[in-house]
Amino acid sequence: MTLCNVGVVRRFSPVIWVLVACCSTQRAPGPPADLPPDIALSGVTVRQYRGSQTRLVATTPSLGFHREGRLAGQLRADQVVVDSLVDGLHVEADRVSGDALGGALTGTTVRARTTGGTVVTSPVATFLQHQGESGTASTDAGVQVVAKAFTLEAQTGTVDLATEQAEFEGVTTRTTP
Repeated sequence: MTLCNVGVVRRFSPVIWVLVACCSTQRAPGPPADLPPDIALSGVTVRQYRGSQTRLVATTPSLGFHREGRLAGQLRADQVVVDSLVDGLHVEADRVSGDALGGALTGTTVRARTTGGTVVTSPVATFLQHQGESGTASTDAGVQVVAKAFTLEAQTGTVDLATEQAEFEGVTTRTTP
């Protein structure tokens, strides 16, 4: 197990975080892919504000949302892009799905790039929101962090967004000359 305080690593989750910024309880995973949503939106842009300052902008060409019944709160968005206007972080995910009301969403093929050039990738990352903006992002599908001075690869990883602490298992690191 490796513990580290790496603010850059925690940032692979904003794509999921921005879609659930107002959520507080956890529910079951997303709906079956073949079940049509109650609401289907095209060309979606979501902006997250703190006061009058725009902090995050998320876009997706398509978003489906279930608003009633046993699947209430379930969403699915494809080709999600999130840009942080505060720190320049750019995040992409091929698909984000899960429970928007419950604060449990999963992104597939998640890629994040910082202004400093660090790139974080994972085939699957799950975000669980606890309260407000805090929560955890985790993966058991592997994660890779490529920075100027090192590359870290791990079998699993969890990041606590409130403390910015990252924990990895099955870690391999390499320094970059």
